[in-house]
Amino acid sequence: MLAIITDLAVAMEDNDLVNIRKRLHQLGLTPFFQSEPPTPYEEAIRQIWYLENVFFEACSALGARVSNALGRPDGEGLNNGMLRIGFWPGGDRDGNPYVGADTTLRVARKLKLTLLRCYRKEFRELRRLITFKGLEGELDMLQGMIEEAIFSPSDLSLKQDVLLHGLGRLEKKVEAEFNGLYLDQIRQLIFKVRMFGLHFASLDIRQDARVVTKAFKSLLEAQEGAEAVARFDAMDEAEALDFLFAYDTVFEGTLEEERHQDVLESLRAMQEIQRHNGEAGCHRYILSNCSGAYHIAILHAMAKASGWESSLTVDLVPLFESIQDLDGARAEMQKLYTHPVYAAHLDLRGGDQTVMLGFSDGTKDGGYLRANWAIYRAKQRLTDVSREHGRTVMFFDGRGGPPARGGGNTHRFYASLGRDIENREIQTTIQGQTISSNFGIPKSAGFNLELLFTAGVKNRLFDEEETRILPEDEALLDELGTTSYDHYLALRNRPEFTDYLATFGTLKYYGETNIGSRPTSRAKDGAINFEDLRAIPFVGSWSQLKQNVPGYFGLGTALEALDREGRLEEAASLYRRNAFFRTLVENSMQSMTKCDFRLTAHLAAHPQFGDLWNTVHEEYERTRVLVLAITGQQKLMETVPSIRESIRLRDSIIMPLLVIQQFALTEMERQTSSTEPADSDWTPELLRKLIIRTMYGIVNASRNAV
Repeated sequence: MLAIITDLAVAMEDNDLVNIRKRLHQLGLTPFFQSEPPTPYEEAIRQIWYLENVFFEACSALGARVSNALGRPDGEGLNNGMLRIGFWPGGDRDGNPYVGADTTLRVARKLKLTLLRCYRKEFRELRRLITFKGLEGELDMLQGMIEEAIFSPSDLSLKQDVLLHGLGRLEKKVEAEFNGLYLDQIRQLIFKVRMFGLHFASLDIRQDARVVTKAFKSLLEAQEGAEAVARFDAMDEAEALDFLFAYDTVFEGTLEEERHQDVLESLRAMQEIQRHNGEAGCHRYILSNCSGAYHIAILHAMAKASGWESSLTVDLVPLFESIQDLDGARAEMQKLYTHPVYAAHLDLRGGDQTVMLGFSDGTKDGGYLRANWAIYRAKQRLTDVSREHGRTVMFFDGRGGPPARGGGNTHRFYASLGRDIENREIQTTIQGQTISSNFGIPKSAGFNLELLFTAGVKNRLFDEEETRILPEDEALLDELGTTSYDHYLALRNRPEFTDYLATFGTLKYYGETNIGSRPTSRAKDGAINFEDLRAIPFVGSWSQLKQNVPGYFGLGTALEALDREGRLEEAASLYRRNAFFRTLVENSMQSMTKCDFRLTAHLAAHPQFGDLWNTVHEEYERTRVLVLAITGQQKLMETVPSIRESIRLRDSIIMPLLVIQQFALTEMERQTSSTEPADSDWTPELLRKLIIRTMYGIVNASRNAV
C-alpha cells in the first residue's frame, strides 16, 4: 500500500497523468485489509520498508545539515549520539507469544542485509563519479567487501571502522589531489556509515518483568531444586539483591515453559546479534511492568545464566508504568546505584542509565492528568538521584499517537520540560499511524525529525521561566492530579466499565482486524480484564466511541474543585506561565475536539450502561467549559484553527462509518441480550464483519487514534 502511495506521489510531482490514473485505479482495486494477521517477521518487514525508503535518507540529510553547520561535514564525533533509530518489531515479546529468539535473529539479519543493499547502491553511484586515477581500486575493494557481506552473511570480516577507514582515505586523496571534486558525496556516505554502522537500527528486546521473574525461579528450581526457590522467596530485599547480582551459574538445560526458555534464548540472541551487527545492533533489554531494583537484578542474573561472555554489554532498562511504580522509581534506582555490582556494570556502560516511562499504560492506570504529572515528577526525581550518584539518566518515553497515549504535540511537550529534567537525549517510540502520517515520505519525515531534534535544544536556548515549575505550582499540580485520579479511579473501578467497552466499543475486535500480530490482551486465555488489557485497544475503543475518556477525564472535576473554592485563576495563571501545563491542557483540548456524544446518545437511557455514559458525558462538558475558562478561548483549539479544521474535516468524512459501526454494535448487543430469534438479515457474522471493516477507515482517518 505504501509503495503505491509513494509511486502516486512521484507521479503527481511529475504531472504524469497516465501514471496518476493507473496508481489511483490500483489503489481502488487493492484491499485495505488482510485475511490473516501478520507474523512478527512480516510486521518487521513493513517497518524496515520505512528505514530503507525514508529514514536512510531523511536521517542522514538532517545529520549532514547539522554537521555542516557545526563545521564537521563528515560528522566525526557528532552523529553517533546525535540521531539513532531503535526497532521493536521482532524484539518486543511482551504479551506476544509469537515472538521468539528465532524471529529476533531473523529480523536482525534482515536489518543488516537491507542496510548493506543501501550501501551497495550508494557505492555504485559513487563509483560513477570517482573515476580518478589511483582511486578506482580503493573504491572497488570497499564495494567488493559489501558484496561479499551480502552474499556470505557468516563472513564477519566487514566492520564499520574498516568502511570508515577506507572512505576516510578516499576523502583525503580527493581533497588533496583532485580539487575536492565530489567530496560532498563522499562525506555524505561517510556520515551514513557513521550513523547506521552495520545494524541500521538497534533492535530492542522487551519482556514483562513478571515473566522474567518466573523464568528465573524455574531456572533456579531446575538447577538447585524447589528448596532453593523457597529459600530465595524467603529472603528480604537486600539479601535477594545480593544473591541475584552475585549469581553467575550458566544454565545449559531447557526450561519447561517455552516463554521462560525464551528469556534465556533472547539474551543469547543478543550476543549473536552483537557479533554480526555490532554492539549497537542489540544492546537494550527493557522490562515492562517493572517495579524496580528487584526485577533488574533478576534480569542481570538471567543474563549471566544465559552464558554471557566477558562483560555484560547490555543496558538493563526498567519500564515504569503504573502510578505506584512511577512514584517509587526514585527509591528503586537509588538501590541500584548504590549496589556495588550494578554500579560496576554502569561504569562499564559509560555511567549512563536508560529509564523507560510508559505514557500509554500510565494513562490507562491513572488517568490523563495524574499520569502525565506522575511521569513529570518521576523524571525530576530520577534526574536528581542520578546526578547525586554521578550518573546520567536518559529517558525513553513510550508514547503513542493520541494525547491519551502521550502523543499530541510532541515538539511542544519536549520543549516544555524544565532544566531540572535530564535532557541529554530525546528517546521516544513512534507507533501506530504516527509512522505513516508523520514519517511516511522523506519530506514529512525530515520535517518531523527536525521538530524532535530542535525540541531538545529549544528549552536550553530560550526563556527558562516558561519551563520552571515553582513549589506552589507543584503543590497545585499535586492537588489537581490527586482529584482527577480519584474521579478517574471511580469510573475505572465500576463493574460495568470494561463491559461497556467490550459491548459498545471495538475492544474485542482489534485482534480480528489482522493489523498486528499482538493479541488484544496480555492474558494467556485472551480474556478481557482491565489489568491485562493493552493500551492500544483501550484508547482506540474510546476513540471510536468518540468519547476519548483517557485524553481528558478527571481534568474537569479537578478544575471544578478549584472553582468551588474560588481558586480557578490559579490554574489559569499556571496555564499562562508554564509550558508543561499549557501543553497538557492543549493536548486535552485536541482529545475533546475529537469527541461527539451524538453518536452514542442512545445509550443515555441504557439499563446497564446509561449511568456510565452520563458520567462520561457530564465530565466532558465539565472539562470543556472549565478548560475554555482557564485558557480564555471561546471554542476548543481556537488558537490552532488549521488543526481544528483538519479534525473537523476528517470526522465529517468518517461519520457514516461511525454510525454504521455503532448500529452494528447496538444490533449485536440487542441480539445477544434478547431471547427472541435474530433478524435473518443481520446475522452475528455479518455484523462482526461490518464492525471490523468500519474500523480500518475510522482508525486511518483519525491519524493519531492509536
